[in-house]
Amino acid sequence: MSLESPVTETTSPAPDYSQLPASAFPEGADPSTYKDSLSAPETPAKPERPAHISEKFWDAEAGTIRVDDMAKSYAELEAKLRSPKSEDKPAGEADKPNDLTIEPAKPEAPAEANPITTAFESFSKHYEDTKGQPAEDQIAEIVKLGVPQNIVENYLAGLSAMSQLAFQQAHATAGGEDVFNAASDWASKSLTAAEIDSYNTLVTNPTTAKQGVEWLVAKYKAAHPSEGSFVESMPGAAVGDVFRSKSEMVAAMKTDRYQTDRAYVAEVAEKVARSQAAGTLL
Repeated sequence: MSLESPVTETTSPAPDYSQLPASAFPEGADPSTYKDSLSAPETPAKPERPAHISEKFWDAEAGTIRVDDMAKSYAELEAKLRSPKSEDKPAGEADKPNDLTIEPAKPEAPAEANPITTAFESFSKHYEDTKGQPAEDQIAEIVKLGVPQNIVENYLAGLSAMSQLAFQQAHATAGGEDVFNAASDWASKSLTAAEIDSYNTLVTNPTTAKQGVEWLVAKYKAAHPSEGSFVESMPGAAVGDVFRSKSEMVAAMKTDRYQTDRAYVAEVAEKVARSQAAGTLL
């Protein structure tokens, strides 16, 4: 049996670069340090910042993400989003003064007036101020705005009827036209300016007109106690038919004749006055 002699590994001696000419080295290499550069480990390239990572969270020297800074910034943002903002406060709570005063609400801008409504209101005021004398120029202005002439005439008839109705109601409340006229004549000479103003305020409002006439007649009776029987004996209203109910009155006002016949409008107004005096419309 043959025996194999053991193999002895030998290490090759490191080459001696000092004896080589400069042309044997790479351009720009230093022959004295070239050997060491070959044995030195390669320095790995630093990783680049990912596109989705902000520069403030990137450590360029270490080539790593600043995780702690990113977590801190996220926590601050979350807390800020959870806290209520002044503009998110309910109406009335934002910028509220630190006292008990009350700020008045700002008035809303008035709506633009309708020219037709304005013209009719001016027409009605003139009619009242002139005791039933309409101005032809105002009628022409309303027609010019597009209101048919017959509508204007019916409106005028309605004003006339309302005026007549107001007088008839006043006469009925006073106990007759003669009593009302006597009380009015006495009041113009005997009442103070303040009392006359109070009376006028009452009778120019349809809801308080009856109260004003009653007050006037009471003052007149107090000043003329001997005429009490005369006052009470006066008729309450003109003789004629009456409406038996409010629905009957409304039906009369809805007829075509009421819309076109001024005389009929006046008749209805007189009938309303008689009905109120008789108590059939209560």
